[in-house]
Amino acid sequence: MESCFNYILGEVKKTGFCAFDNSEIFDMAVKYYTDDSIVQPQPVQCRVDVNPPAKADLFSSASEVPHNSVVAKNTVPALKPAPKTLTLFDL
Repeated sequence: MESCFNYILGEVKKTGFCAFDNSEIFDMAVKYYTDDSIVQPQPVQCRVDVNPPAKADLFSSASEVPHNSVVAKNTVPALKPAPKTLTLFDL
């Protein structure tokens, strides 16, 4: 696992960029484990900052909401009945 981290950090360092999407990092990890030509990476001394995701994704779990704090509100206004469309038979 540590060598995978070193590989990812080495690849990030080669690009010169400082921000990556989760999918880009995941793809690097997949490449590390599937590509047999990758040699043992050298350790990289660095600091990694991880920002929380801006929006929830499919893999994150929602925080549990207590049952007594949920209050049902009727926020949808009542709809007016649609006006009747006249047909040829109504004339």
